[in-house]
Amino acid sequence: SGSALTEFVPTSGIVLNSRPYAGPALSQGMFQSASLAATGALTGSYNATGQNPDSGGFFSSMRLDVGVNIVEADHYSVIAWLEDYLGNEILWARTAADLNPGNTTLQLQFDGPLLNQAGVTQPFMVGRVELYYRVGKHGVLAASAENVLNTGYDSADFRPPAATLTSSIGEQAIDTDADGLYNHLDITVDLDINEPGEYELSAQLHGSSMVLPVTQIITVPDGVSTTQVSLRFDGSSIFFHRVHGPYELKMLRVRENVQAKELDFQASAFTTIAYQFGDFQNSGVVISENSYSDIGGELDSDGKYMTLDLMFNINSTVPGPYTILASLEDVSGTTIAQANAAVGLGGVEGFAEPTAVMLSFDGKDIFASGLNGPYQVANVTVISDAGIVMDQNPVPWLTAAYEAGDFGVIVLTEVIFEDGFE
Repeated sequence: SGSALTEFVPTSGIVLNSRPYAGPALSQGMFQSASLAATGALTGSYNATGQNPDSGGFFSSMRLDVGVNIVEADHYSVIAWLEDYLGNEILWARTAADLNPGNTTLQLQFDGPLLNQAGVTQPFMVGRVELYYRVGKHGVLAASAENVLNTGYDSADFRPPAATLTSSIGEQAIDTDADGLYNHLDITVDLDINEPGEYELSAQLHGSSMVLPVTQIITVPDGVSTTQVSLRFDGSSIFFHRVHGPYELKMLRVRENVQAKELDFQASAFTTIAYQFGDFQNSGVVISENSYSDIGGELDSDGKYMTLDLMFNINSTVPGPYTILASLEDVSGTTIAQANAAVGLGGVEGFAEPTAVMLSFDGKDIFASGLNGPYQVANVTVISDAGIVMDQNPVPWLTAAYEAGDFGVIVLTEVIFEDGFE
């Protein structure tokens, strides 16, 4: 009989979009033509076996043996889908190998924790199996069969993940310096722990135009069954985005930190109360988001604007030299021009001093882009002399509807020399 020439590498995952119930079993012959049958076929031999039982009798995975008959040596892969008793596809697994002609068995591994989390109380069914061979970079279906095996196992037979997310999530806004502004927004997540170890918890805090990622590594000792992890989001980062709450905690996931294996995931996990962005800490140097205006700059000899000037105010309680940066983009986010200016800001602690600032975008860059307005001003940023970002506005302003042709460009005049004379 034939044998695998390369070690199979099992992979498995969750079915995100289950197809409709497949109905009665269909014969393998209906899924393959005579020419495909000459390449390889499923023999109809299937067997499911729980793997590596622990002291409690729970299996770490389920192995599915699939018999195949190979006519032509090639690289083959087998994919199988598990269904619940209603015919809903739940999990898939695949394996691949270089095979010689003859009968052989390929082994697929279904992840035990995923089987456990499926929550199926009746035996899993192997609802569909497909055999593929390789043509170039693509797989071609050689054989398929449906409703092939009652595995005899349900979710309760398998080991739960080492750690799982619970529905217990809370929030706390923290003012560390008693100035009335929140320095952090902490969101606490409770985990159920089944095995000691090192874990990584990550999530994103979303607002209308804000995505703030955070990752926390924890070490859980033996004997701990539940633990609480605090995900800390920086208050000044929330302020920078100028986005009011409520905020959403999304893409919440827990992984084994060493192997980076995902253990549990929630796409939309939690919604905070309706904070105002002004509730969070600022640096003492704050761009006034309601002060923006724009105007075409000085005209050249052709009556074209040499610059597009952006004006706004900065309120400061921290005096010193600062650099102001900004980008000019079209409405799709394509950068057209950039501008910067060095300014001195005044003020003292507790008493903000407003300063008018002007940034000038070069008209030649706008003309060269060939893009018409209105333009959006993006990433207006105030940086201290020490390189610290003091404030930032992501997309604070939309200009008037200028056209690229409204702006100036250097005109080169051709000079012709004849016999050494101009």
